[in-house]
Amino acid sequence: MAKKRQVGSSLPPSKIPRRETTKSPDFVSIYANDIQLQTSSWDLRMILGEVGDVSEGDPAVAQIKLIGELRMSPQLAKRLALILIEQLKRYEQQFGEIPGPKE
Repeated sequence: MAKKRQVGSSLPPSKIPRRETTKSPDFVSIYANDIQLQTSSWDLRMILGEVGDVSEGDPAVAQIKLIGELRMSPQLAKRLALILIEQLKRYEQQFGEIPGPKE
C-alpha cells in the first residue's frame, strides 16, 4: 500500500501538485466573532460563536450563540496559525495596523 504524503511537504516547489478544489454540497460559510479553544493530546477544537446582547448587570453577561465547531490535528492547527500570522501581516501592510484586544 502506498504511503500517503501531505501535499507540499518537503517537496521542491516545481514538484508541489496544483490544487483543484470543489465545494461539497454540504459546504457552509460561517461568521463568528467569538471563539473557545479546547485542546487534548490528539486534537484541537475551536467552538465558534456569535456575540449577541450584553446585559447591563454586575457582572455584565454576554449572550453567545454557538454556531459550530472545527476540530483538527495539532499539526494542522500549527500550520493554520502560521498562515493566519502571514495573512494578518499582509492585511496590515495594505490597510494599516489592526488594534489589539483591550485588556
